[in-house]
Amino acid sequence: MSWKPTKSRGFTLIELLVVIAIIAILVALLLPAVQQAREAARRSQCTNHLKQIGLALHNYHDLYRVFPPGAACGAYVSGQSDRYGFSFWIGILPLLDQAPVFNKLQTSSANYGVVGSDSTNGAALNGFVPTYMTCPSSPLPRKYIGGEVSQMPAGVALAAYVGVSGTSDRQFSANTSYGITSGAGILHPGSRVNFKDITDGSSNTMLVAEQSDFTSDGQDLLRSGAKYGAWLGTQRPNSPGTDLTNWPAAGAPGAAFNVTAVRYAVNFKPASGTATSGNGMNFAGANNPILSTHAGGALILLADGHTRFLSQSTHMDIVKNLASKADGNVLGEY
Repeated sequence: MSWKPTKSRGFTLIELLVVIAIIAILVALLLPAVQQAREAARRSQCTNHLKQIGLALHNYHDLYRVFPPGAACGAYVSGQSDRYGFSFWIGILPLLDQAPVFNKLQTSSANYGVVGSDSTNGAALNGFVPTYMTCPSSPLPRKYIGGEVSQMPAGVALAAYVGVSGTSDRQFSANTSYGITSGAGILHPGSRVNFKDITDGSSNTMLVAEQSDFTSDGQDLLRSGAKYGAWLGTQRPNSPGTDLTNWPAAGAPGAAFNVTAVRYAVNFKPASGTATSGNGMNFAGANNPILSTHAGGALILLADGHTRFLSQSTHMDIVKNLASKADGNVLGEY
């Protein structure tokens, strides 16, 4: 009897659909894991950026025996009220391998500012966006893309992290236009805080926190005075005899930038256009919340140099205690 080869047959339509369905299910199971791995890597980078910032702040303290002012204010100059002092970012530039940029800046009392007639400062800082200022998970732009004549032009750096100046219920001063500004923390307007002032303990006090997501209406909190960017501190006094000791009394500056006093829960996303009621959700950003796109919370840097992930479910009392350097309260678990 002769052998006849069997006739091979292809997949039926049903078999093909079953295979496709199985592959789709496997991809659907795998994709979230890939996305989680990518987010874990971005969060790790964000943590590393905060550690770099913390190391720079500690090195600054080693050099000058104080942390840099969270937001500096220029000296009074007759006829000049549109110029602003530097933020704490300027102070730590040399300690983050950016001495060439820092050395180009005008920092004398007559030229202390980043806007107005200080075109030298604008030229040095424009377009310069250090990696450590950005959170890899943040959807925010890295630069302000607008620009104004005689002020810092388009391309000025924007930071995804802010100094923590304290809490809104332990206030330094109140202003209905710019929110409540606090001096209870470490990096506040005009601050000169050293470790002996942090009586709550450096491991119990926030130094820097994330502010790296949009508001609920799609606005960006970090456009705090966007034309000035990350380098902006506070406006200089426009009358003699006023400074940050009575800030913001009549004739003294009213707005501080790149610092925040805790007033809202972590990851709370208010609308940006509510500044007229005095809650600070405006360009000054006095009370803009600790905010990120990391699932469930945001990263913070503590004064001892280590980072923590602060859950958005953390009780407000704990968040406020963390923001204050000397309130004497026990934190508890968080």
